[in-house]
Amino acid sequence: MISRISCQSVRSFQTSRNLFKRIRSPRTQQNVLNETVNSVPGQAIPGYSVGAKLAAGASACGLGGLVFYGLNLSNENRAVDRASYWPQYIKDRISSTYNYLFQSLFITGAAAYGALRSPMIMGLASRGGILAFVGTLACMIGLQMGVHASPYVADEFNAQKKAFWALHATFIGCMMAPLVAMFGDVVAQAALYTGGLAGGISALGWVAPSKDSFNMMAPLAMGMGLVLVAAMASPFFSPTSPAGGALFSFVLWGGMILSGGLMFFHTQQMLSKAERHPLHHAKAYDPISASMGMYIAMVNMFQRLLFILGANKRK
Repeated sequence: MISRISCQSVRSFQTSRNLFKRIRSPRTQQNVLNETVNSVPGQAIPGYSVGAKLAAGASACGLGGLVFYGLNLSNENRAVDRASYWPQYIKDRISSTYNYLFQSLFITGAAAYGALRSPMIMGLASRGGILAFVGTLACMIGLQMGVHASPYVADEFNAQKKAFWALHATFIGCMMAPLVAMFGDVVAQAALYTGGLAGGISALGWVAPSKDSFNMMAPLAMGMGLVLVAAMASPFFSPTSPAGGALFSFVLWGGMILSGGLMFFHTQQMLSKAERHPLHHAKAYDPISASMGMYIAMVNMFQRLLFILGANKRK
């Protein structure tokens, strides 16, 4: 699971870095934008049309309807119903998990802000090629493995685990800096949309039957594999060709849908772990590791929304 999520994130970062390098060339920028706009009238990226906007609005209404149904009409076993009977230690676990999630997002934003002001970091983050891809993938997987492998002891500072956790969030922020540099004028809008979308899906995880997440593992794994294969194949096709545009759209929109599914899955997984992990156990409940899945899902949502909004504004 860690390696697949990491590969998906790395391919997204690699795509943004390649685009950042190409856009710095005026001739390439003009050709790519002209061909892309002509391929989809009035839009700057494939697939972003009136239909897509209507689908987004319908999805928002559907999400709100599902949350309303879960809160008011469903009689299934849901976390939101059990919350009133939880002992304080379960509430503390969940609160701590969301606290680390928000801190991770803050560190990532601060790292991206700092990277934008460092020509050396921007140069490193913007590099393309197979060596850059392998190096980025190795660093990301290594830092994630370091976070999960480091022990967590309750009521202690856990310096080793927090060091890996902070380095991972910092590394993600630095890798996102080229994409932020490309579409800096819509960063706040993309962040707002990401927060609303992730919050709505997370709320759905609270009100949906707790058994739902256990049926999602296989479809999500297959979806991650398909997006990864498409992302790895996309550099071999011109972005303005029919095949390249189809692959790009699949990675962009398919990855967006997949990130929403992962947010739902990891929310229910976190709630299940917080409830079922024994209070007096040799291995304490780990809120840092429990927050990592939701963090990666939100990062993937943000970078896709940033590209969609930013590219659409360039039309």
